[in-house]
Amino acid sequence: MVSDVIVVQYASAGVVAAGLLCVFSASALFPTRVSIGEVSRRNPVPWSPRGLGGSGEQGKSPVFGLMWGTIFATQFVFSISIFVYALRQEEVVDEQSLWSQCACVAGSFLLASVWTPLFSEEKTWTFLLSSVLLVTSSIISVFGAVFSKPFFVEEWYAVFGGVATTLFAGWCIVAAGLSVGIVTRVQNHGLNAPERKDTPTSSFFPLVLSIISIVLAIVFANPIFPIPLLFTLLFVPGVFRDWKVWVPAVLCLVGICVGQAMVLVYRASGYPF
Repeated sequence: MVSDVIVVQYASAGVVAAGLLCVFSASALFPTRVSIGEVSRRNPVPWSPRGLGGSGEQGKSPVFGLMWGTIFATQFVFSISIFVYALRQEEVVDEQSLWSQCACVAGSFLLASVWTPLFSEEKTWTFLLSSVLLVTSSIISVFGAVFSKPFFVEEWYAVFGGVATTLFAGWCIVAAGLSVGIVTRVQNHGLNAPERKDTPTSSFFPLVLSIISIVLAIVFANPIFPIPLLFTLLFVPGVFRDWKVWVPAVLCLVGICVGQAMVLVYRASGYPF
């Protein structure tokens, strides 16, 4: 007889797989007229990543492919791992947290799948709605990362899944910030507005996002939260000369170190978080 815990593990593996399926099926069901990169180039955000060190063309960066590719691949492996251990009748210690984490990941993927066709419509209201979806997706993914508590679980696949989910949450925060930045630009300058001499060449968005990531890393003892933003900032123009870029990068490093220290403190105190 299959225990309730094993049933929860099967369900957890299934919802993550379903979330991934939503993302990939959305591209087939709602093919876009233009690429996301083209839309981004026509509505540039000052701190949008480009090549390493901020070189290259606006809207084209290896960051996007690397981050989404890593997220999709790790979540797929996580889903398969949960399924395999359920088949082996090996019960996870905290099935409630596992289910909550996976449900949040699936919900976030569902919202993200709707974002792409909306964003590519390139209208003021679709930019606004897609931004709302991404902000909501980032909040849900953060909850998933909090439930995962990757440094306070026993099973290796739970640790792996927690790290993967936190990377996903951290990247969703970055993506949401970029989306809000585009909405702000469109509201100030209009759709597809050409660059002007008075157009800002930097932004306070990275500083705000770094503070959010640091707080999450420290409060929830999870140093993974700032990593996606730190990685992104290495590809932002002015990373070594604009304080609005390098200061957030330094803050991210501080958040990673303090977050790791909090992990050691909680472990030493025996507090399971």
